[in-house]
Amino acid sequence: TGWYRKSFVVSEEHAGKTFLLNFDGVYMDSYVYVNGIPVGEHHYGYTNFAFDISDYLVCDGATQNVVAVKVVNQLPSSRWYSGSGIYRDVTLLVLDPVHVDLNGTQITTPDIASGSGKVNVEVDVVNDGESEVTATVKNTVYAKGSDSALASAESTVSVPANSTVTAASAPVVSDPKLWSIESPNLYTVKTEIVVGGKVVDTYESDFGFPWFSW
Repeated sequence: TGWYRKSFVVSEEHAGKTFLLNFDGVYMDSYVYVNGIPVGEHHYGYTNFAFDISDYLVCDGATQNVVAVKVVNQLPSSRWYSGSGIYRDVTLLVLDPVHVDLNGTQITTPDIASGSGKVNVEVDVVNDGESEVTATVKNTVYAKGSDSALASAESTVSVPANSTVTAASAPVVSDPKLWSIESPNLYTVKTEIVVGGKVVDTYESDFGFPWFSW
């Protein structure tokens, strides 16, 4: 059994934001506390997980917030050494109440067999606010590492308070380069959430155009 603690101050300007505490990997049974309050548990050592800790933080620019993580490694648990404790990155995401959900994009390329670079993008839009909002979801495709847009499409959705809505659009890339082991061509979808003419969240997802036949 191991304990981890992290103390930090949150400024007043972040009051009203959404705070997601994300763990990329903890082996194996983890229990997370914020300022002494249990906020969640995770009982698998190989997957990432996250908790919304917005309601447990003090945002006054002075108070020390304390995140504590208890990790219990149940032994024996494997035929080989599986690691122990927090073995991957931990990040605190500070988001607008209207944002893309964590791991909230799904990208498919359904027509690549016919040579079409259609990119179906489904985006889970979260509204942690107390009133319904109308959000425009813009998806722009780039070659990975490039600043030149290849295609763009957008859609508009109404997201009720404390709800999640999926927005879909389908930009089309001309002459897409296939992904293969020999030529691992990748692309990036940049998702922007626009509310009231202002970009409130930006989220990037990498993908490729693989195609196989046999």
